Amino acid sequence: MEPMTTPTLTKTSILCVDNDPQFLKEVEKIADALHFTLTQANSIEDAYQKVKQLEFDEYLINGALTDKSGLELIDWIHKNRNPQAAMAFLYPTTTENFREIKERFAINCVTNKPLNSQNIEAILISLYHSCHPIPSTENETLKKIKQEYFHSIYDKIESVEQSILMINTDPSKENLVELKKKIHKIAGSAGSYGFLQVSVLCKEKEVELISMIENDQPTQISPAWLLSLDEFLNQFKLYFQLPTPK
Repeated sequence: MEPMTTPTLTKTSILCVDNDPQFLKEVEKIADALHFTLTQANSIEDAYQKVKQLEFDEYLINGALTDKSGLELIDWIHKNRNPQAAMAFLYPTTTENFREIKERFAINCVTNKPLNSQNIEAILISLYHSCHPIPSTENETLKKIKQEYFHSIYDKIESVEQSILMINTDPSKENLVELKKKIHKIAGSAGSYGFLQVSVLCKEKEVELISMIENDQPTQISPAWLLSLDEFLNQFKLYFQLPTPK
């Protein structure tokens, strides 16, 4: 994938709620590079105490911590501290509850670990832009078109996920062709709406699919390639939540 270009950002404050030392170290390194102020909490209870004492613009919360509910923490922050706080929630989701969690709790990004350094940087920058939006100069017609596209993203994710499940069950040429058609269409439009990394991901995977289809390789699909589809889906879902302001 193409490297992210780090923009010049004004100071912002982040609370990272996690108990994984390596992950916290990586977030700290990236936050320092962006000149963000990072505070760490090792449990949900610790996070409550810090949020009561300090104001934060962004939150990166591991929902797998078991002392209390991460979603209840997010709800409490929005209701009692900052209704506009930007949130990333790290927790495995299903097709069914991904949309529900994002919409019900007003979460900018729902994803899961492992996350590489480029993922973390993209999340922090996207949350920053949610807290510090650039005034729009778009006319009402363009705004409406853009909003309609944003509303269709859940359906796009679910459609691609369904095709990948079909390939895992039956790696036939027909199923490969169907996935190729879907991601080709998404690759052609996503960049125009600020999802440049989605376009990059789709174009890269489309090249692989075309090669397999033209060389009639469906019967030779390896377990490793099927695993790569799962990784593609995780990255696809992640970057379809991180629009880049123009």
